[in-house]
Amino acid sequence: MFKAFLSAFLHEIKRMATDRHLIVVCFLAPFFYVLMLSSVYTQKRLTSVPVGIADADNTQISRQAARYLDSTENLKVFAEYPSPQAAQDALIKGDIYGYFYFPPGFAADIKKGKSASYRVAADYMNIALANPVFLASADVAGEMTARHFSALPGKPKLSRERADAMRNLVRPEIHTIFNREMNYSDFFLPGLVAIIMQQLILVGLCLRTAEDRQGNLTGDYWRISGGSTIIAAAARALPYFLLNYILSCLFMILWLRHFDLVLAHSVPDTMLYIFAYMAASTSFGLLISPFFRKTADVLLFLMFFSMGAFLISGYSWPDYMLPAFHRIVAMPIPSTYFMSWLRRAYGAALPPSYSTPDFWVLCGLAVLYFLLSLPLFRKIYGGK
Repeated sequence: MFKAFLSAFLHEIKRMATDRHLIVVCFLAPFFYVLMLSSVYTQKRLTSVPVGIADADNTQISRQAARYLDSTENLKVFAEYPSPQAAQDALIKGDIYGYFYFPPGFAADIKKGKSASYRVAADYMNIALANPVFLASADVAGEMTARHFSALPGKPKLSRERADAMRNLVRPEIHTIFNREMNYSDFFLPGLVAIIMQQLILVGLCLRTAEDRQGNLTGDYWRISGGSTIIAAAARALPYFLLNYILSCLFMILWLRHFDLVLAHSVPDTMLYIFAYMAASTSFGLLISPFFRKTADVLLFLMFFSMGAFLISGYSWPDYMLPAFHRIVAMPIPSTYFMSWLRRAYGAALPPSYSTPDFWVLCGLAVLYFLLSLPLFRKIYGGK
């Protein structure tokens, strides 16, 4: 019994060391994920998060508070805005990830010993970005309280309410923008659904082409298509597009309601954006499918794709913190542009989909990838 076990064990060891598919899965894949994760999170933690300042008080004290915020390691003042609404608009557009609003009378309340509050708003659809904003606001509030409390007159014989107000002389009012319940699943679920849909299209199209090549069925499909490259390519892609478009709409609009994730964006605009995303993903799958000769190669290669696409999309880790190489690699992947929109679509009523740059990028990629796939498709199926 032991001899049989030993023989089987050594046989598997030999297979792992000599079979190229097993080498990729057992040895190269772990290194790939370690290198990808470690390189994406090179900075280890977020610093210099872009924020905005809306200073309606415009006093020396409020300007001092803004300087404190800008001097913290976690934050970087990106711009100053004339009103909190302007700062909110910049946040929704993705220019900043949080803002601070100092209302009129902020400095006067401090000088009178009253509790002076200022607004802190952050996009909590990205927890990694929101937390530094809130932590920095607390640090600045504590610094300003300590600085100005000692200068206040009339400390003796204070009432309990007065003493409490003075101990909290400067305090932030926290406003979370998007994902106000601060649920971790609210942040990850929509992005994971988007990545899964893209992955299903890519694997399906690539496997289909690989099976045709392995079984020498390319000629049969070419004859069925009437010898037309466009018909052959479009007929191959359309079923995958329709199936995944329907599933994506159901997931984004209906199924995610089960998790209390309701799109603030209108349903027609959402369906239009999903349409562009599915079209770009299908064309992308059509473009890369001719590069696979065997079904095993499809699975081995694409097992790396979804996690990598998620990490470098800017959805879980902001793109401005990614290495330049990762940002370049993310540019041709459709999910990069869809997830940029998706992160904001769950929190605010955005402009119509067709007026956003990401929408037109997806449309352009859909057309470009389909055209680029035609000569490759013809070479495999038409033999030219």
